[in-house]
Amino acid sequence: MPLGNGYNPRMSRRWILPVVILVLLFAASLISVEPGTVGVLRGAAGGKSFLLESGLHFRIPFLQRLMAYPAGPFPLDFTLNLPAREGAPVPVQVHFEGLLIRDSLLEFSSRASGRNGPTVVREDLESLIGPWIARHTADEIPVQPLDLADEFRDRARKLGFQIKVLTVMRAPAGGAQPAARTPAPPAPGPRVRVALIGLDGADWQLISPLMERGKLPHLASLKKEGAWAEMRSMDPMLSPLLWTSAATGKLPEEHGVVDFMMRDPESGKRVPVGAASRRVQALWGILSGSGLSCDVVAWWATWPAETINGTMISDRVAYSLFSADGAPPPAGAVSPPEYSSRAARLKVGAESISAQDLAPFLEISARQLADLRKRAAADAALRARDPVLHLTRILAASRTYQAIALDLLDSRQPDFFAIYYQGIDEVSHRFAHFADPKMAMVSEADYRRFRGVVDAYYEYQDHQLGELLSRLDPSSLVLVLSDHGFKNGDARPRDHPPDIEGQPARWHRREGIFLAKGPMVAPGEKKAFSLLEVAPLVLSAEGLPTAQDMPGVVREDLYASEFALSRPRQPVSTYETRISPKAASPVAAADPASAQAQEAMEENLRSLGYIGSGKGGQEPTDTAFAHANLAGIYLQRGRTAEAEKEAKEALRIVPGYLPALVYLAEAYQRQGRFEEAIPPARQAISTDSPDRQPGIYLLLANLYVSAGKAGEGLSDLSTFLAQRGNESDLHSAFGILKAAGGDPAGAEAAFRQALRLDPAAQEPVKRLFDLYRKQGSPERLVSWMESLRKQNPDSAFHASYYALALDQAGRPKEAESAYRRALEKDPAHVGSLVNLGNLLARTRRFQEAIPLFRKAIDEDPRSTEGRVGLGAALSLAGKNDESVAVLEEGEKLGLSSPALYNALAMAYYQQRRKREAIVSLKRSLQLDPAQSSARSLLDEWQRP
Repeated sequence: MPLGNGYNPRMSRRWILPVVILVLLFAASLISVEPGTVGVLRGAAGGKSFLLESGLHFRIPFLQRLMAYPAGPFPLDFTLNLPAREGAPVPVQVHFEGLLIRDSLLEFSSRASGRNGPTVVREDLESLIGPWIARHTADEIPVQPLDLADEFRDRARKLGFQIKVLTVMRAPAGGAQPAARTPAPPAPGPRVRVALIGLDGADWQLISPLMERGKLPHLASLKKEGAWAEMRSMDPMLSPLLWTSAATGKLPEEHGVVDFMMRDPESGKRVPVGAASRRVQALWGILSGSGLSCDVVAWWATWPAETINGTMISDRVAYSLFSADGAPPPAGAVSPPEYSSRAARLKVGAESISAQDLAPFLEISARQLADLRKRAAADAALRARDPVLHLTRILAASRTYQAIALDLLDSRQPDFFAIYYQGIDEVSHRFAHFADPKMAMVSEADYRRFRGVVDAYYEYQDHQLGELLSRLDPSSLVLVLSDHGFKNGDARPRDHPPDIEGQPARWHRREGIFLAKGPMVAPGEKKAFSLLEVAPLVLSAEGLPTAQDMPGVVREDLYASEFALSRPRQPVSTYETRISPKAASPVAAADPASAQAQEAMEENLRSLGYIGSGKGGQEPTDTAFAHANLAGIYLQRGRTAEAEKEAKEALRIVPGYLPALVYLAEAYQRQGRFEEAIPPARQAISTDSPDRQPGIYLLLANLYVSAGKAGEGLSDLSTFLAQRGNESDLHSAFGILKAAGGDPAGAEAAFRQALRLDPAAQEPVKRLFDLYRKQGSPERLVSWMESLRKQNPDSAFHASYYALALDQAGRPKEAESAYRRALEKDPAHVGSLVNLGNLLARTRRFQEAIPLFRKAIDEDPRSTEGRVGLGAALSLAGKNDESVAVLEEGEKLGLSSPALYNALAMAYYQQRRKREAIVSLKRSLQLDPAQSSARSLLDEWQRP
């Protein structure tokens, strides 16, 4: 009954949700174009674009994207290595000052495709200057600035920018460019000093039991008193890519570091990746340009050392990977050069590591070590590949960088201090297969001798961490992270050691570690971090805004509320408008006498499996590896045409290169070009290389099924049975083909054989589950899955499928409990998150289901089931705009399934977008014409 003043509580509650939705839509519609920039509001799918001045504006949420560009002049300074008329590359320094032409900005933004303006201008300048350099000899390019503004002014206008100043000059043989000429304005928020500590390959699964035994007191203290989480890695899980992403906040295809090796443009030689490969600003460049002091020690891809507001010790001072025994560091290893002599005095040589130094790790006498070194002096392969000698190099490099770091901190702690430790990953690549439990590939003698090395090195790294922490101001923000984890225990690959050539990521685990401690940190466990969130986090702690062209966000849940409120809120458009302190080309800065050291570096990298080598007279695969890496990256982003192009380029360089064949087949598959995908997949399977991935069988089987050629696929795969009949995935592939060919009994037999060969295999479980479910015996399904769960007690996958069997049997309460137990085993298990979300959504518990689906697609953005579940739950909860955005994002990632298009059709229909709903249903029926309900719905929607 209404109250006397007309207030009706029932009516009030009825209006709460619509009002909240309107408020959220209003907030999502409001965008800001910051002063000094001009915005381009780009419509989705070819929609109209608009220019926006600085200030607040409205947009249509999820359908329009804001890109910000400099409104006024901006400078660019960079070095190019381009071939002169005689064919030899020449290093050329370029200085540009200019601005984007407002009248051409809409067209320019379309061409930029999401990249920031200065980056596009730089690429345009490279394409303009290259032919000019090619028309001149090296001697004709002056060592003083030459004005070329008039030469390129008209062509620049056609590209959408105006040249005010453009000079080129021949660069000196070594050294780095200066840091930003004009410091940025003072940081707007209170600053704290940040210490960023990288532990390559560190893994909670190895750390946690050691902490419980009291072996890692410093890591344990950080976890107890600070915040901690998993660090989610990215594909491909290769250290140079990952650590550069952490330092720049950019994806590998944007920052440019995509491999362990690169082709030096000046000499054409293969060299380990260096600073010249990086195309964007790193944290130390941004912070130096803002007037903050920085010290950086041993970070990946930092040689030659850049000129920063502090000291940079590049990754060539003492890396066990990048230095030959007794060889001095190359020119440009330290900046400023004045610190080089001090660094040289602190360097520890591998020859000084004694048997006593090795005692915590393994048993070896002084005489045995001396004999080993004597034999290695005459045998380069032994010197690179012997595990004991490699451990001496790891310890020497680690001690060197530790001594330098402590020396710098004893002098003063800068605003930003960063150090990278390679040791855990190196030791794991060399010794992880010797650890408990014993692997069949390992001899009993090697197992007894080396089984404790990995654990012992974690203890050693913890000691070094303690030394470092004791030098840091307690008011600092300390961040400790790894780029990935490392497979251990029963999860280790059974047939391939961790140093398999050219396959370093085979043993990497996606989950690394993240720790944070400081007075501003809100302690406790946090949701998983991303490597792309590291740079924004550092910038915010230093009182600087993040940038719109950094995909990561500032994780304010890490901070105490008061500190979080003091952080800058409005991002800048980009930091790429500043002059980057990029270094000269690697070979240009190198000592000409370092050829022997260069060969030793390559052999060190190869001995750990980080790089491959040419076989049968072929060119080494590393350049092809870089293109294949890019193909894999583009596939993750749903950019299949670019993935196809990169895979083909890799195959042009090295015909038959295995990773490129697989990526090319997957690119064709994603484009629906199934018959074209079969030959490269077939060629990949035919190789006898140890690099061959078992999953290729499943890829080929699914391609034959999609092409309607299941019988041909059976005949094809039969040729491999005699030699490879012990491979589980081969039998799973037979099961897939037999099921598609109408032979369920044969499919069941094949899947059961796959399980006999590998009781932990997941593909045959999925397929048998579907077969048994269709046979209509749910209790048999429960019994079978319960037995498999007991055989794999630590597996979240098997626990999740047991829960799914309970759900199929009409036992939802038991299923919900079982799903939650699966998530206790692995909180990030996508299948459990999706299936539990589906169960909750069926009972209209949307507020519980939606966070589960969100976490699932955070863990795996390409999870079709997660996206469909989230889209459906959001739609049923009345959040149709969010539903459409989630489903459309999946489509942009290249996901294609009837379920996705059906969900998208319903979401469009709820928005009264009937035409788009019909298009989505038609796409669904193209993929699966046998959907009678979808066909009926389409007929109904198409009636006049």
